[in-house]
Amino acid sequence: MKTTLRDPDHLDRLEDQATVWEHDEVLVDDRVRDRAGFSQAARVVALVAGAVVTVIGLIAALRIDWGAAEFDGPVVSAAGMPFTPTTAVITAVLGFFLIGAAASHDSAARITLGAITGALGAAILLLDGVGTSWNVTDRHGWLALIVGGVFVAAGLLSERRDLVQQRRAVRRTVG
Repeated sequence: MKTTLRDPDHLDRLEDQATVWEHDEVLVDDRVRDRAGFSQAARVVALVAGAVVTVIGLIAALRIDWGAAEFDGPVVSAAGMPFTPTTAVITAVLGFFLIGAAASHDSAARITLGAITGALGAAILLLDGVGTSWNVTDRHGWLALIVGGVFVAAGLLSERRDLVQQRRAVRRTVG
């Protein structure tokens, strides 16, 4: 939309779009781009990543014999990774939180939860001794690190920049 102003009294109707002095001509060029589709795509990718974690955790939790020993049950396998009952429940709960963050409009939630998940994955990869009591492996660490990175990237790409507005104003003195 291009608008040429020659009368300073028109400013009242334009609600401070530009400053016009007497005898000035101002060209205002407004461009609005909608980035909502890009934001939605980033949220869908994060939602899929959160769903993968949830499904893996739920499969592991369903394979555990809860009637025998509750949280002291034997190690089960899901997606090629060993899971204790505690690790299975933590993975499923983390997946539900990830799905909630992916579905929300709050990009800060995706960034924060992604950073926490990525840091958890890095800690698992860097600390070899952590796997002894909870029976986590490098595969758990890589899963958490990759999913955390996906969430941070999705949060940064879908930050509240859905509408980008550019304005160009040129002032010329007439006379």
